[in-house]
Amino acid sequence: MNTIDILNKWAKFSKYEPNKNTWKAGSKQYELDKDNEVIATIMKYDSSSVSTCLYAKHIFKKHVSDKKFSILDILNNNYNISENVKEMWELFNSIEIIDFEKNLLEDINTNIDNISKNREIGDIKSEIDIEDIMDIYGTVIEDIDSCNYEVYNKGKNGEGNFVTNDLIYIFNSLKECILTIENSKDGIYLCFINNHETFNYFALVVKDGENIYSFNDRLDEKYPNQYMKKRLPGRDASRGKIFSLFPYDNEELFELGGVDYKGYSTNYKINNKNTMSIFQLGRNYYLPIVISMSIIKNAFVGKEIEGNITYLFNLAIKSSNNMLMEATKNQMAKSSVLNNYKDEIFEDFNTKGFLKGNYGYILKDYGRESQNTNQILIDLYSGNYQEDKINFHNKLSKNEILKVTEGELVGDQGKIKSIQYWLARRNLAEHIEKEMENELKKFGGTEGLNRWYRKKIKDNIDNLYKAIAEGKWIGEVSKMHDIWDMKWEKSNIMQLIDLSADSIDLHEMWHLRTVIGDSDERNNRYCPITGSKASIVAILRPQTWEDVAKLIGVDKDELPKLVKGWKYHQEYIGNSILDMIDPVEEIKHILMPRCENSFSFKIAIYLSKRGYAQICKKYNEDGNVNKFWINEN
Repeated sequence: MNTIDILNKWAKFSKYEPNKNTWKAGSKQYELDKDNEVIATIMKYDSSSVSTCLYAKHIFKKHVSDKKFSILDILNNNYNISENVKEMWELFNSIEIIDFEKNLLEDINTNIDNISKNREIGDIKSEIDIEDIMDIYGTVIEDIDSCNYEVYNKGKNGEGNFVTNDLIYIFNSLKECILTIENSKDGIYLCFINNHETFNYFALVVKDGENIYSFNDRLDEKYPNQYMKKRLPGRDASRGKIFSLFPYDNEELFELGGVDYKGYSTNYKINNKNTMSIFQLGRNYYLPIVISMSIIKNAFVGKEIEGNITYLFNLAIKSSNNMLMEATKNQMAKSSVLNNYKDEIFEDFNTKGFLKGNYGYILKDYGRESQNTNQILIDLYSGNYQEDKINFHNKLSKNEILKVTEGELVGDQGKIKSIQYWLARRNLAEHIEKEMENELKKFGGTEGLNRWYRKKIKDNIDNLYKAIAEGKWIGEVSKMHDIWDMKWEKSNIMQLIDLSADSIDLHEMWHLRTVIGDSDERNNRYCPITGSKASIVAILRPQTWEDVAKLIGVDKDELPKLVKGWKYHQEYIGNSILDMIDPVEEIKHILMPRCENSFSFKIAIYLSKRGYAQICKKYNEDGNVNKFWINEN
């Protein structure tokens, strides 16, 4: 009976149901189902199904070891063992399976000898048995499966010797790592990418002839430098580092400083800047790595490589080694990995279409599709924007350092295009923000804007009185405010408040720049029409720049460039910390609330009730006065 037949028997014995999604927690079947999921994962990397069968045996032994018998049962040979259990035991202990176990154990121990080059690190063969391997085999397989599988180059398989060794190689970038491996012997290399004090990761990099690929636990950034963003913990941003496979918690290798909620180290400083042997770390660290190298070699080396090409672009390259940096200059020209990036992986943005946001769909699969909510700011401030900041792919394709961000761009063709668009739009956003600052300076800052706005309001005061009398901008009426217990009319732009109400919160009006109505030393306000003490205040709250045009009585196109595009509220476009969001959509108008140069276009017009009655009689056709302050309830 072959291994596939044995696994089919095991599936029936363990009542395996693929895609099962409901379990009885804590039951034996639940444990078996979870173990079978691991077995299914192992099969993805085990074409011979030998290792899968051996792991199934390991699970079977764990399952039957829970059975308990009394001494009396043993004396009476009364074990009540089912025929199914006996059959599985016989199958898992057949001569073929025993031979497979011996071969796997010998293979692992041979790999350890080859990797260690027979250095004195203990009596390996007597220390490691098949159960030691199987105890962690499932975890190692799951760790490999959860790694990023990235292919950097495809071609012919190697024909010479395939080497593995015990050293941990330290690089400051993935690009530097791959460039070095490309010029090394065929083999599997354990590398540590240390391109930032906190943004670092391990990679098992394989070179097999022209094929270069890796299994790494780099956290997938939605956009460049996402790792530098700080946010409240407790929300899932990405999976954590793989501690059970890679030696992140080993104090021989790292000065540990804790781990944040994303899985990024808060401080991982390499104790040893030079290469270091995994055998110096201890058996709990080297054995998973040795097993993983064996699994990867058997599953991938010498076979046709599948998967899309992952592209690498260094944006702030530093070398951990001056000699390597010199070698890098010569190697880059010869590198098949770095020269396989043709211009077609980038997008040639038509300048007009780019500025109109026609390429927003590019972000759809890697973030949030752009809705182009700030088009007016683009139209106003992109006039002298340089085209080479939109289509900078020529620099990227020639492997030049592009100082638009730190770190690396890593991803498939679609992601590189989305990052290209994101970076270009970020450049555009920075340009727009700078141009808005220049426009504000031309206006004399917020003080200059304040003088202009107050004059425009006073010039248009009669029209504002008329609007108050007619209730022109008043919307839904609310007779009583639940919180402040004041009588008012709620509106889209205008609100009338009775100052004689029992409890009024006038905090909002303390910060208004534009107030119509004189005040005394006690902060009492007086009606500009009658001169009497004010008992009513009309608050006009424009929400957009079009509303501002209404308040000063001009067409919106006549507004100064600085005011155009202003709005009180920013539309929600998504979480720019968690997703790749169009940077232009994140721009806040320079005068918006909570910005450094925020400006309030709110107006407070104080009136006495007699003054209010006068403007109602003057501007209302029927002369009626809306006595909104009377509580009709």
